[in-house]
Amino acid sequence: MDIQKLTSFLLGCLLINVTLLIFSTIIITCCKTFIYRIHSKLFSIKNETLDILLYAFLGIYKLLIIVFNLVPYIVLVWLECACH
Repeated sequence: MDIQKLTSFLLGCLLINVTLLIFSTIIITCCKTFIYRIHSKLFSIKNETLDILLYAFLGIYKLLIIVFNLVPYIVLVWLECACH
């Protein structure tokens, strides 16, 4: 697998993951009461605790996107430019 294919692959992964992050953020923001209602019935969890968990989920997901998609993509683009 050459650098160009790997760069294209990581760009695709980055776009999909950022889209999922944005979609998840919108859903969590707009449908908060619905999410509370479902999770409180399933897990008997308080609203404040669920807020913290959802905030942590979004933060960890964003961090994983940066570490596993964005940084390798930037390095490969940089290597591509350095090789030419």
